[in-house]
Amino acid sequence: SFVERFPKEPARARGIRTGSEPMNSMKRPALSLASPLLLLGLSLLLAGCGADEIPASTEPREALLENVEILSPVTLPGAITALGEVVPDHRLEAASRLSAYIEAIPKKEGDSIKAGDLVAQLDSRDVEAAVRTASAKVSAARAAAKDAALDHEKFSALYHEGLVSENDWRKITLKNEAARSDLKEAEAMLAAAKAQLAYTSVRSPIDGRVARVLKREGDLALPGLPIVVVDSETNPKVEFSIPQNQRADIQTGTRAMVRMDGESAEFEGTIERTTESADRISRTTLARIAFSGDERTKAEARLKPGMYVRVEVKRSSS
Repeated sequence: SFVERFPKEPARARGIRTGSEPMNSMKRPALSLASPLLLLGLSLLLAGCGADEIPASTEPREALLENVEILSPVTLPGAITALGEVVPDHRLEAASRLSAYIEAIPKKEGDSIKAGDLVAQLDSRDVEAAVRTASAKVSAARAAAKDAALDHEKFSALYHEGLVSENDWRKITLKNEAARSDLKEAEAMLAAAKAQLAYTSVRSPIDGRVARVLKREGDLALPGLPIVVVDSETNPKVEFSIPQNQRADIQTGTRAMVRMDGESAEFEGTIERTTESADRISRTTLARIAFSGDERTKAEARLKPGMYVRVEVKRSSS
């Protein structure tokens, strides 16, 4: 035992104050060999307790895995939501076919328009002068052709009677043919001038609404450059962008719901088409929704080109 290994020592040697010594004269007990032995014993005791509480498993690893259930990933049903824009079925850019100054633009942005309505009137003075010139040439050519035809008819009888030489007859025939050719050319020039005169009045070929007015009165209209943009209001469509990694979830004919912000009414349509290529910057593809039947009638009454709507398309996988 501890007492047997370390026999008693005088109280003074063990650092115990005796009654004959003052309290402040007591010295601290010196370190002895008992401290390491005591720590070693406590460590062994704790290790033994831990071994009793957590027993080591002797079962093989394969037996443990038999009771483990492996879960496969599950794709939850969902929908693709996006912000869409109402676009017209037809968009026309009314442009001039000749170079002239714009005199008037009777329609403003937002005005309703019918097919044949005037959208821009160009300065027609130069073209009207060309028409008058062509008309004068036609009159002169018509008179020359009439005179040549009379000569040809008169010399024809003389030629058959043998009173006109072959050479003279050939000249009379060529003169008649040239006069008729000149008349046709003058008439073609007049027709072209009249067509140019018609082009000074730019008209809308479709029913719709003026979306944008790109020129002003007094501006120079150039061939091919649009003056007014007209959008049709029949059969509106909705276009929206989707990430390219979700394109496979949207197929042609997929049902789509369209809703306007602040309104509870919904419009049901179907995916009409999707683009094959993605935008280089946004990495998105474009999809278009079309309406049919009663939904088309509802859409024509409420959805106007340029409006923004909310689109919800269910994934085809769900």
